[in-house]
Amino acid sequence: MTKGIQYAIAAVQDVLLAQSGVRYAPDNPKDLAAQAEPVSICMAGPGFVNYSDGLTIYNPITLRLWLTVAHKDTGRDDAKVIGYGDTVPAALWATIDLSGTVDSIEQIRIVGYGPWQINGMARYGWAFEIDVSIRVC
Repeated sequence: MTKGIQYAIAAVQDVLLAQSGVRYAPDNPKDLAAQAEPVSICMAGPGFVNYSDGLTIYNPITLRLWLTVAHKDTGRDDAKVIGYGDTVPAALWATIDLSGTVDSIEQIRIVGYGPWQINGMARYGWAFEIDVSIRVC
């Protein structure tokens, strides 16, 4: 597979779609999350870009990942997504080069859990940040 940010996002979404119960994980974010739940959205975040010896180097670039359900009932919503706090990082670390789209995952952070507002929609779930290193020509 080709290295780069767009390919890394697609690879993260493939990992999430393989998680039991995740029903929707588009390669490109949508304005409105589908009713199918849980939903995974991944987008590029901040990072460093250098150019050296003909290579573009992203080290690190942060990928932001949300795994949420529609927030209707906190107890029920929590029961749907709490387990992903363990399984998602484990699944990402198991594919440390994200199917060849990055050189390596450098770090995974949990940056939040609970209720969110995403594009005006009430959501409930996880927010992760994944720092990756990418060297491309």
